[in-house]
Amino acid sequence: MPLPTIANNTIVGKIKTRLQAIVAGAEYYFTLDAVYDNKPNGADLYQNSTDTKVANIRDTLYEKLGEGSEASQQVFDIEMTVEIDLIFKGADASTVIRKMDADAQKAIASDLAWDDAAFHTTYISSQRNKKDAFGNVISDLTLSITIQYRKTAWSV
Repeated sequence: MPLPTIANNTIVGKIKTRLQAIVAGAEYYFTLDAVYDNKPNGADLYQNSTDTKVANIRDTLYEKLGEGSEASQQVFDIEMTVEIDLIFKGADASTVIRKMDADAQKAIASDLAWDDAAFHTTYISSQRNKKDAFGNVISDLTLSITIQYRKTAWSV
């Protein structure tokens, strides 16, 4: 029996690659210094860093939208919620964080199917000063999106 497919890992990897490709110049305002994948305590890690512009990608929720069969296999349609924490350290934070949000949204919009790994991406919100369950600020802004994809039933 083959190893299980990990479709969500593929998509999060594509998000990370897309954000790492943001380079200041004609098309984007800033270059991100670091892009993390589900880094716990991202704000704490960032405070001890010399990086000034950081993104932390968190896939936070998976919901089954439906199921069916494809090529004689049972498949699930999944909606994955992704939160991208954008963190900035420096002066003029309000202006910079808005530009970082614009850069991230532009990068995401360049291919909403993530190289055919998904079939739909939706913008949900951009929330300033996102806090964790303990009331600690974990980002300057959290960009939330949902991504819909199909996977083999009972795989990740």
